[in-house]
Amino acid sequence: MKSRCKISMTKRIFTTLWVLCLACKLGFGQDMVLSGTVKDVQGSPMPGVAVLIKGTTLGVVTQNDGTYSLSMGQADKDAVLVFSFLGFKTQELKWNGKTVIDVTLEEERQELEGVEVDRIFAPATFPTNAEAQLVGVASDIIFSVTVWVE
Repeated sequence: MKSRCKISMTKRIFTTLWVLCLACKLGFGQDMVLSGTVKDVQGSPMPGVAVLIKGTTLGVVTQNDGTYSLSMGQADKDAVLVFSFLGFKTQELKWNGKTVIDVTLEEERQELEGVEVDRIFAPATFPTNAEAQLVGVASDIIFSVTVWVE
């Protein structure tokens, strides 16, 4: 009778320890997942926005519907998220352990001071209405202009 009670007590202790270990693994071993949506000021979803953890190489790009999902891993609760997209102001937000962060990006308007023509490509002969193409560079933006020559 004593040995049966001993086995039963050993099973209970083993089972209790196993359950505690499993609870610790499930409760503390999971990475936090941050998700959200990035939109412009009109409320349209923005695909292709870079979402990065500042100071690391960890990041994602928003989907076609503007949503993202980023595994924060063991990131510090004070981690800073950087949302950037060409032509829009970059936003930096503190994570603070949140699971959902929705962002609205504003357009960044810049005016060009001038245009510098780099080269002109034209046919060897200029018949009437010949098309010449001007290609230039202005503030790191490459553009093309088509001009009709009479």
